[in-house]
Amino acid sequence: MARAEGIGAGAGEVELVASIRVIRDSAYRDIFRAYAVVLDGKRTCELRRGQTRELSLSPGPHSISARIDWCSTKSLEFVATEGETVTFIVRSGCPGWRILLILWYAFFQWDSYLTLTRATTSLGDGLLNLDE
Repeated sequence: MARAEGIGAGAGEVELVASIRVIRDSAYRDIFRAYAVVLDGKRTCELRRGQTRELSLSPGPHSISARIDWCSTKSLEFVATEGETVTFIVRSGCPGWRILLILWYAFFQWDSYLTLTRATTSLGDGLLNLDE
């Protein structure tokens, strides 16, 4: 189990640590723009095309979303446990032919312009399976 001295820990205290991994797909949409990761209502980092970021956080309930300009994903609630890494994948909500509807998403369905999905690791093969 991972334990680390945290910024908020007092002298001699040890804080419990969990982590999240956020993966941005490498699709051509928004190729020159960064997606902001919002954890518990605070902007924590940016993801460029094909990037992965890992962030430490305290165990317990959290919420996560991603943003680009005024558009975003729907917020996902999750519980992080000590020593666990929770993985999320963020991608454009306008793949393929939906690109023709980009103005609709940008102005009327701004919370669906991007999609954020929790992922799980398959046993032994290291592949990511999307939870639907």
